[in-house]
Amino acid sequence: MSVTEPVRKDHQILRAKLRLLEAAMRVAPEAQFVLREMCWSLAQMLDDHIKHEIEVLQPYRNRIQALTQEHMAQEHADQQVVLRDVNALLLRGLHTPMSKVVPPLAHLIEELREHMDQEEREVFPMVDQIAAEESRRPPTQADPLLITETMTVNHILHIHPKARGIFRAFKVDCECDGLHCLDELHWRRGVDMAALLRQLNQSVMELEFNAEGAP
Repeated sequence: MSVTEPVRKDHQILRAKLRLLEAAMRVAPEAQFVLREMCWSLAQMLDDHIKHEIEVLQPYRNRIQALTQEHMAQEHADQQVVLRDVNALLLRGLHTPMSKVVPPLAHLIEELREHMDQEEREVFPMVDQIAAEESRRPPTQADPLLITETMTVNHILHIHPKARGIFRAFKVDCECDGLHCLDELHWRRGVDMAALLRQLNQSVMELEFNAEGAP
């Protein structure tokens, strides 16, 4: 199975959801309450998909960043805003005119489809190729671990479990923030990334030094 197969399956589920949403839109306002539930469900699915996509693509972020950084993050963020606005309108009930709901939803559906098509056409093949090249690479002497700002909290904990105490000192919740990169924590929450990186890498080097000196 390719690296991107799980995200491709997410896309299949999202496309099926969009087809159902289009069917509900065709009979609005008679199906207004159904439309509201479907929009809420789509918002949850999109949130979960974004987290899943970040987790799958994160190890390859540096090599595909020029192509995907703005593409993946900004487009999904815009789509989430549209869905929140539509859900807010639908929560008003029967007083909401469908003329304010259907056009932005139709545009959102079109954007989501284009976004998924572009990822499958341009981004996923690149990631699969990189992963295949890395799997064929002969084993070499391991380089010293270096923690960077593009790594997620979960990734760092996987390679250096003792980082949990350092994260705690910087008020990073390892359970809630696991899918976030260090630069995202710096941007969103004001975490002192330079100091955090310094302590993390120092801890890694001390661990490697102690391991080398052990009998």
